[in-house]
Amino acid sequence: MILVDALYINDSGGLVLLEYLIAKLEETNAKVFYLLDERIKIGFKSIAPNRQIFLKASLKNRLSFYLKSKNKYENILCFGNIPPPIKTKAEVYTYFHNVLYFEQKIHGNRLTNLVFKLKKYYINKTKQNTDFWIVQTDPVKKNLQKNFSLAPSNILIKPFFKFNVSRDFNKTRINNSFIYVSNSYPHKNHKILLHTWERLIDSGFYYPLHLTIPKEEKQFEEIIETLNKKGGNIVNHGLVDQSELVELYSVCEYLVYPSLKESFGLGLIEGGVAGCKIIASDLPYVYEVVRPHEVFNPYDIDSMIESIKRAMTNHEDLTKVLVKNNIDDIIKLLCLKTKPF
Repeated sequence: MILVDALYINDSGGLVLLEYLIAKLEETNAKVFYLLDERIKIGFKSIAPNRQIFLKASLKNRLSFYLKSKNKYENILCFGNIPPPIKTKAEVYTYFHNVLYFEQKIHGNRLTNLVFKLKKYYINKTKQNTDFWIVQTDPVKKNLQKNFSLAPSNILIKPFFKFNVSRDFNKTRINNSFIYVSNSYPHKNHKILLHTWERLIDSGFYYPLHLTIPKEEKQFEEIIETLNKKGGNIVNHGLVDQSELVELYSVCEYLVYPSLKESFGLGLIEGGVAGCKIIASDLPYVYEVVRPHEVFNPYDIDSMIESIKRAMTNHEDLTKVLVKNNIDDIIKLLCLKTKPF
């Protein structure tokens, strides 16, 4: 039997990938059990109750689960950066997709950074409990190897993603429209983006910008309201499902992507597949997954403004998606005991 341990996944791009992974596994005849976060219980009603358990995400609950079932599984996929709390007889793969663990500290107060450091310490202490790590790009592999002293042969690059493009996007696209699909984490760089848009609005730039910031983020709601009173055309849709996302990408000509760090950049791939021209941060993670239409310095408002203006005068679409979907390889690793080499 296979265990998919995704106890620490409950939102954003990680949840999108988890839903896709589970859907693909359920298409097979493999016997799979799922350890999931109780906050996403409503989303997996199609899985038989005897093949899933929902727990509050905590070290204590996870350890208790493994102590009761450590010898029950042949293969385990830990989908959430952290290896099992104990050594098992199973072959274990840990899917690592949080580049913040490569930082010395993160945005936040002392308590936030203390918790962050403890999580890094815990990953380091449990790394011997996994046989292989799976990552999405080569820079993440190199950083994982460096930060946690891992053998490169034990780190597999297997990006995967889901995005349906069963329609002709170009039929509905609105010229000079922009989109940025992302949550509100500080490294997503919304503040710089909105300051850039303020400068553009002041210069008579009133083209639409579509965002997906959670509605409870009142600070951004207030900034957007202020900019719209100045003549801006910024629409925050809040969190959206996949079908709504397809619609948003279909109407926008440009994807602007100012994020400061990404393990993958799922939005870049989605936008590229949907036919958006990509204007993105001039950072290594971008070039791992797409060839952008235009780039900018994500710390510099002037650079972002000039990049956006250049992109709008260059009518040749230079965007190209470079990464391929490896979901079938991951399914084979888990279900067919295929050697990863």
